[in-house]
Amino acid sequence: MGHRQATARRRAEVPVEATSSQDNPWLGIAMRSGLVTLGAGLVVSVIGALTSGTSGFVSSLAAMLVVVLFFGISLVVAAYVGHKAPKAIMSSFMVTYIVKVIGFGALLLIPRDPAWFSRLWITVSAVTCVLVWQLVEVYLFSSLRLQLFDDAPQQGSATGAAHARTKEA
Repeated sequence: MGHRQATARRRAEVPVEATSSQDNPWLGIAMRSGLVTLGAGLVVSVIGALTSGTSGFVSSLAAMLVVVLFFGISLVVAAYVGHKAPKAIMSSFMVTYIVKVIGFGALLLIPRDPAWFSRLWITVSAVTCVLVWQLVEVYLFSSLRLQLFDDAPQQGSATGAAHARTKEA
């Protein structure tokens, strides 16, 4: 048996623990994503201030706050729904996604640009913050061990009875 096969066999023997319904990782993901995004947004804001003055700084900060607020909403809602109805989390993500798209669209419909507004720096900051938030969130989400299916056979079902028979044999 080669080294890779032995390593794969050892990994297969180690049980992977799924997060239980009492665990609620969504607020932790929101906090970590928010902190990293705030850091990236502040860097962009400082660059905006150095190149465009106050309008670059304020526009960058505004975009950063909108991104953190809108993206944080879905994770806070998921944390709440996770306590009340854990199986409805994906539905809550979908509903908050629709709300975010409508909210971002409404912000784009602001008819006139205020004096503090810099299209360049609000765009740079928004794109940077969205990318940073998504990268951190995907990384943290990928490290979760969520149980998607109930492993226990159900009593009275055909699959449960077949599973019980194979265990007895």
